[in-house]
Amino acid sequence: MKTKATLEFQPLYYFKKHQKLRSALSVLLTLAMLNLITGCSYYRLKTVPQQDYAETAQQIKAFNEAQKYIVLHKNNASLHLENPVVNEDNLELSGTVTMLSEEHMAKRQVETKRSYRYKPGLKKPLNEVHIYLKEGEPLSLAYTVIPFNEIEDIGVAYKDGATSIVHAALGTLGALVLILAIYAALKSSCPFIYVSNGEEYVFSGELYPGNIIKNAQETDYLPLPALQETDGKLNIRITNELLEIQHTDLAQLMEVSHPKNTRALADKKGQILLYSNLESPVNAFLDGTINNLEPALSVDASSYMFDTPVTNSENTRNVVFSFAKPTDGQNARLFLRAKNSLWLDYVFGKFNQKFGSYYNTFQKSQQETTKEEALAWSGEQHIPLTVSVKRKGVWKEVEKLASVGPLAFRDLGIKLDLQGIEEDVVEIKLETGYMFWEVDYVGIDYSEELPFDIKLLEPVVAMTHTGEDVAHLLASQDGQYLTQKEIGDAVEISYVPTAADKQTLRSYFLKNRGYYTYIRDYEGIPDFTELQKFRNPGTFTRFSENEYHRTLKVLQLKEAGYVVQ
Repeated sequence: MKTKATLEFQPLYYFKKHQKLRSALSVLLTLAMLNLITGCSYYRLKTVPQQDYAETAQQIKAFNEAQKYIVLHKNNASLHLENPVVNEDNLELSGTVTMLSEEHMAKRQVETKRSYRYKPGLKKPLNEVHIYLKEGEPLSLAYTVIPFNEIEDIGVAYKDGATSIVHAALGTLGALVLILAIYAALKSSCPFIYVSNGEEYVFSGELYPGNIIKNAQETDYLPLPALQETDGKLNIRITNELLEIQHTDLAQLMEVSHPKNTRALADKKGQILLYSNLESPVNAFLDGTINNLEPALSVDASSYMFDTPVTNSENTRNVVFSFAKPTDGQNARLFLRAKNSLWLDYVFGKFNQKFGSYYNTFQKSQQETTKEEALAWSGEQHIPLTVSVKRKGVWKEVEKLASVGPLAFRDLGIKLDLQGIEEDVVEIKLETGYMFWEVDYVGIDYSEELPFDIKLLEPVVAMTHTGEDVAHLLASQDGQYLTQKEIGDAVEISYVPTAADKQTLRSYFLKNRGYYTYIRDYEGIPDFTELQKFRNPGTFTRFSENEYHRTLKVLQLKEAGYVVQ
């Protein structure tokens, strides 16, 4: 076990403790973050749903207009389609087949549902569209005509992983780039999880996000789309990379077998929802005034930020989506891609600082807070993402989505009951506090529910960085915790999948449970007068907005040459 003396040599601890060095180290950390952004990044492919050949034609035409680089895949060979032309009458795609240019070459054939690493400047995968053709006669390096009925799948590349999230935060928050770039390296969140994709471990999200109170733990279901079998095992890694103590009670793997033409998601209670025919909204109004549909239409990190200048009595922000409603549908499944913002993490830290030297005492007392009390306070402060549906002109709450963490977008499923909706549109409202969430994609599925099968896999081996097998601590929800106290603590967990069925797809979710506590050395007298205000509903979202504008003002004054404390 590391002593306090050895812990001091941990970079993040050292940065936190030595105030005089923060300015210089801030610059170094910012440069490191910029190097991360311009160094290796990750991308993956999103499958483009196709209803019929007419829609396929429109999709490919749209890609042409956007000057996308088309990659053809056939018989395990990958080639480029140059000067593509869509013939809507004959339902054909034509063009000249050539070799891939160097900047679009990959080490192996790119597939959907997997992450791939690339170096910006050397490779340009984010402009690619991948068209997968049925096996048959190999493609020739010549002018080629491809009937639409030979197209099996179409995938569009988009940026993926924690580096993409940092990049999005830098672009979105403008003047706060320096603060959030540094804070991304110092943030307090929850255990990080990496999964083996068959070649390497890739960052996949955060476990039991927001669970900082032992009595208020909730089971989390983290999708692991990049997880791939390696030598008959499914391998993941859970790490502590922050100034906190992490207690993990459960780490079971949910193995879901479902039809090939479907996508599986778990709702907040772990119920599986299948998606086979996602439809986009027809409009999206931000706080009742701004119609901006674009962020909802694709997975591209262009998000709804809940930051408009429009406010209401609750000081929340919302986006209302309208979907065309089928005549006979009584149920639907909402699909969201969302995450918490780095700003929420930052402003929560600013709130904690108000406790000063009393913070550790406060944190200890909070562990006895009941789940009901914790959820009530969080809801009153509008920290969850609230999902509501309109029935007969009245908004009815469907779900409050708890935190999912700020470092990776997560795909979320919500089941909807459409009974009582007599209009020809379904209206869905997403509402939260000021800049607490980012929503990247929204869709709805009215198709019939299809069968699936679930198996729960317990860890067969869970080896810590010290060589101890702790699989028995993670196999069930029993209050026996794997505790990771130090930065650098890690555990590698292996599961054995069931026998594969070629007729179905496999999706994996990590059923996890635990809590974490911060390691902080705040100084100063607690501001109890200010802290009392946070017992009142809506105070935290007002604090978030005020802090955002205050921080912007300070940065503007500094840029103008003023000395600001």
